[in-house]
Amino acid sequence: MNQTIKNTGLTLLATVLFNAAGYIGLQRAENVDFYKQNTADLKKMERASQKEKKLAEFLKETRKKDSLQSSRLEESIENFQDNWSDIQENRIRSIRRGELREPDGEIFYFKPEKKQKQKKRAREPIKNKSIDKLVIAYSKAVSKKIKMDPKLIYMTAWTESGRWLNKGMLDVPERYEPKFKKRYVDPLFKEAGNRLKKNKYTEWFFDACNVDPGSDIKTYRKKLEEFKKDLATSYGVCQVMGMNALALGFKGHPEELKMFSNSMIAGAKMIKLNKKKTSSNPIKVARMYNTGSLYRNPTKGHLKRAKKYYNQANKKFN
Repeated sequence: MNQTIKNTGLTLLATVLFNAAGYIGLQRAENVDFYKQNTADLKKMERASQKEKKLAEFLKETRKKDSLQSSRLEESIENFQDNWSDIQENRIRSIRRGELREPDGEIFYFKPEKKQKQKKRAREPIKNKSIDKLVIAYSKAVSKKIKMDPKLIYMTAWTESGRWLNKGMLDVPERYEPKFKKRYVDPLFKEAGNRLKKNKYTEWFFDACNVDPGSDIKTYRKKLEEFKKDLATSYGVCQVMGMNALALGFKGHPEELKMFSNSMIAGAKMIKLNKKKTSSNPIKVARMYNTGSLYRNPTKGHLKRAKKYYNQANKKFN
């Protein structure tokens, strides 16, 4: 009997202990879950607090910007209000002057009517009529002597020296070309000891300058240098270069080409010399006369001037 009581007591004690242990385990598990949940909630709260801080900083910055913009707007409005009165006063003054109109109490800008552009009259290239008559007379006389078209002589004279002739200047300024002298003239006058080598250019120099060919070169070196410059200089109304005049048979001193008649004759001979190449085409004649070739570019505006003066010649030589 006593033994059974002990056994039942032990079993009851074991069940109680087992249940207590199970309860304690459940409690612990629940506590762990609760701790984990609490830590997750704490982290969420920290993140939320950080976001709130960032939002607060962003709001502060935006408020500062808004305050700056509002202050600028206020300043601009104040400036506009200050200037508006000045603008109105200026408009009222302009209305009194007649620059603005004010119909029905409104102010607006009055645009003046556009004036119709008048067509510009074509400028006549030849202004000095008395000089023009002289050029026509010389062109006709020279053309009869050399047997060529007087229009081409007339065109060349006006194209080369039109600005001077329009001013009434018969003594047209000469034009020296140092590059031409260095390239073409200097090689023609070669020295042989104390004298010059003989050729048609040196003979022309001795005749034109009255120099003895047998004398020492030191005695006439200055004259020789001046003569070389003269050969590389363009003279007269047709701007004939001294060296070209010699090739055409001119026997005087190059400075004699300043004379109106000599320059016109030399220019006409130059045109006639290139007749086969140009076939008396006025544009080709002008290009050849200016550059010495049909394929080089002439000076700017040269061909336009030649065309104008040739059109004038067509009217005057008919």
